[in-house]
Amino acid sequence: MLPPHIIVIEEILPEVRRKMARSLYSEGMSQEKIAKYLGTSQAMVSRYLKEERLSINEISSVVNRVSRELTVAVLAGAGPDEITERFCNLMEISISKGFLDDRYRKRFQRDPCRACMGPMSNIGDRANVSEDLLTAVRFLISHPIPDLIPALKVNIAYALEGAEEIEDVASFPGRLPDRNGRILEPLPVEFGGSKHLATALLSAMAGNSNIRAVISTGYREEMKSLLSELGIEHVALDRAKEELTDMLKRSQPGDIKCVTDPGDFGIEPCLYIFGTSPLEVVSMVVEIQNKIGEKNGS
Repeated sequence: MLPPHIIVIEEILPEVRRKMARSLYSEGMSQEKIAKYLGTSQAMVSRYLKEERLSINEISSVVNRVSRELTVAVLAGAGPDEITERFCNLMEISISKGFLDDRYRKRFQRDPCRACMGPMSNIGDRANVSEDLLTAVRFLISHPIPDLIPALKVNIAYALEGAEEIEDVASFPGRLPDRNGRILEPLPVEFGGSKHLATALLSAMAGNSNIRAVISTGYREEMKSLLSELGIEHVALDRAKEELTDMLKRSQPGDIKCVTDPGDFGIEPCLYIFGTSPLEVVSMVVEIQNKIGEKNGS
């Protein structure tokens, strides 16, 4: 018997734990506390911090995305049980979306079994969409992004699975309030609350079905080289040639990760970051802010 979960347990889980251990330790968390979140021992956490492993190309993107999202959830206040549930949900999505297929074929020389997958009961639920948005905002509240807050403020949108209409996209009405570079507690999540951001997200989803979340932040031209340093793929919008939605609709799967909008007369420059979840996109924003801080020596 060779279910795809073998790859999850033997290859993905250890590497996600390793990356999470290093990220959480760099944030000042003790090895004992990290062990509780990872479901392992303090000795194993110590080993994760010391060992180097060669990444497996076919699953590296899944490992990076999942470890980043779970780390953000921990730092936003999620408990160990919630982290376990999130990991299981993310693995369910990864298997059902075919993200592990290439690795499975290479390792077992056959196509993966689909029959072992149960119904994806947690996907597309409005309550879970709202909770994921709030978790992402809690992370931003504890990780200020002063260089990325535009005059029109930051906002995040998250779509239901298979969303087709603006009413299927949740965001924060009035955007995210801030003071002195710090995000504050927002108004309750609302479906259909941001027509502009929801339209952009739906357009991106039309070109890439794996995308479900977007965040809009401030942008300056000098940030373009910084995005390249971080390995964040980005595409520049040329307003003289097309609208943002047209650009997103004609994109091919994998093309769009980040769009830089230079703005126009009366239109503020903006950075749009797309991803599979709110936690993924806010973590990228914090990475950008940290890089700006390094450049500025702060």
